[in-house]
Amino acid sequence: MTKTKLQRAVESPAQAVHYLWRQTFKVVGHRAYKKFIVLGRMRIGSSMLLSFLAAHPNIYNRGELFQKLNGRDHTATLTRTFSKQPPGIKAVGFKIFYNHPHDDTSGRLWADLVAMPELHVIHLQRKNTLRTIVSEKIARKTGHWKTITQQAQLGIVDRRIELDYADLKQRLETIKRLSAEFDEKFATHPKLSVYYEDLVSRPDSEFGKVLEFLGLPFYPPQTQRLKQNPERLSRLIVNYEQLKDEFADTEWASLFDEEIVSPLEENNGFRGIR
Repeated sequence: MTKTKLQRAVESPAQAVHYLWRQTFKVVGHRAYKKFIVLGRMRIGSSMLLSFLAAHPNIYNRGELFQKLNGRDHTATLTRTFSKQPPGIKAVGFKIFYNHPHDDTSGRLWADLVAMPELHVIHLQRKNTLRTIVSEKIARKTGHWKTITQQAQLGIVDRRIELDYADLKQRLETIKRLSAEFDEKFATHPKLSVYYEDLVSRPDSEFGKVLEFLGLPFYPPQTQRLKQNPERLSRLIVNYEQLKDEFADTEWASLFDEEIVSPLEENNGFRGIR
């Protein structure tokens, strides 16, 4: 046990027991489980989906492993992640974004993932990619990347943003290109496309599809996360009408169709929407 883990063990005996329990099964455990990744990009509800997965008793969710390597050998991390598991674990995985790792452009990590034919790919996306961009812009402006309580939510005045047409168009094109590129990259793998909007509107049935894809029994989705920006886009974007006119004759015009937001979402009532 490393010094850091030893320090954590002293502070939390329960964590120490859990650590030793997992270490034991690395020797006597099994490998008959599904390997998976949640593939996507920031601000598409990936933390919400991962919290759903983490709550399932048959899933070992490693979280966000490869944002940066920080000098680590990615092969060693993959080996530890997909090591032998306790009997009750039937699926093991983590989330990874298109631009991970930020500090390594060699592509070796992605090549190794593609070389795992048994890897199950859950490709999480957002139908309204404009909301993805708005969510990211607001998070960068406010410094608030997640909301657990309604009290932590900033007022709409503090969250309103202005978008530049050329920059927005480029971002929309990039999201479209990367989505297609990674679909092609994992074309021969078991793959399931999941959309944030469907997880929000039909959490039980959509999460049920994810569990069926992983060969697991249904378990109700559970999370403490709240949707951060539930308001209509016209309330969040200062120059919304101008952008709507500028994008009117483009493939992105439908993104500006004013969506109907339910009172439940407007009040941040849904458990765990980000």
